[in-house]
Amino acid sequence: MQQQSKGGLEKFSIRFRKHLEMRGCTVSALHGNSLLLPKTRLRKKRAFDQACLRFTEKYPDAVFCLEKIAFPYHSVKNSPIYLRLGEGLHTSYLQQRFTYSPFWKRQLLHYSRFHQGLLSIEKTAFMHPQLKRIFCNSSMVRKELLATYQESCTIDPSSVSVIPNGVEWQEWEKPFSLWPEEKPKLLKKYGLKEGFHFLFVGSGWERKGLKPLLQAMTLLPKDAYLSVVGKDKRMRSFIRYAKTLGLEKQVHFFGSQPALFFYQYADCLVIPSYYDPFANVTLEGLAMGLQVLSSKHNGGSEILPDSAVFNSIYDIDAVADGLKKALLFPKSWKSSQSQRALAKPYDYPIMLEKMAGYLV
Repeated sequence: MQQQSKGGLEKFSIRFRKHLEMRGCTVSALHGNSLLLPKTRLRKKRAFDQACLRFTEKYPDAVFCLEKIAFPYHSVKNSPIYLRLGEGLHTSYLQQRFTYSPFWKRQLLHYSRFHQGLLSIEKTAFMHPQLKRIFCNSSMVRKELLATYQESCTIDPSSVSVIPNGVEWQEWEKPFSLWPEEKPKLLKKYGLKEGFHFLFVGSGWERKGLKPLLQAMTLLPKDAYLSVVGKDKRMRSFIRYAKTLGLEKQVHFFGSQPALFFYQYADCLVIPSYYDPFANVTLEGLAMGLQVLSSKHNGGSEILPDSAVFNSIYDIDAVADGLKKALLFPKSWKSSQSQRALAKPYDYPIMLEKMAGYLV
């Protein structure tokens, strides 16, 4: 059961459901879009909890959660519960936000009923007596979970497994193979110049670290470009900020679009996140043959070589140094094949079967 959202969570839920059905399981999916829920965020969350509780009381089979659910009063008596922490820990997310947010915003976060409510739900979920196994998509999240909740929620470390995200490795073989011939066409289509092209993909640009990436771009040569793909409610503010930095000719904002075409012409994907349990784009970039640079706060950085990981996203000079090193290795057919090979062990069927093995 899960509350769907767009992006990696939704993609995983659809694929995992199909995978379980292929193994002969009957799967019912309960998600927020299938219910009439209150509009306020915390009430919506609690109403979804109640709906899940009613459903499991009626159908007491195994429950697989892709969202932390409190199940009020621990009323689910007979259903073994499996929980996947695809979005990490809310407490870790808040800790990072406190680090990079101004004082006034930290005060809002501290006294927010919404965030306090989510922390309560998170802790209650880990205390459920029927919780059989917790899946983390990175060792980073597993360490955070045990450090924060092992004692207070009596979590057995042996019940916490790490299974990274998956990627459409086989499905993307054709678009990958076409990138050399597609790149000049795409540069022309998007009005971009020849040069080294960095790529940033994602929504929620503050948490994803776009601001320090823009600052680092000011320290690069003028023929180094950055494409920003994704949506953010403060998109205009980020565009203005890039202009104040003098980057209007080097940074291009494309809004929400399929990332596949941008992977075909880019040389290097940059993931400067302040907190990301495992950014899906880590594997997507590799599967499309790109260099991938990441902050250590992205759990996906664990599958990258140490040289591709920023020690600190708060050190702009260090971030710029990482980008400068990447400039020395523009994407070639040989290098793209090597990068793509790094993603092969994480092909979706492989990762889904690993997780299904714990359930059936």
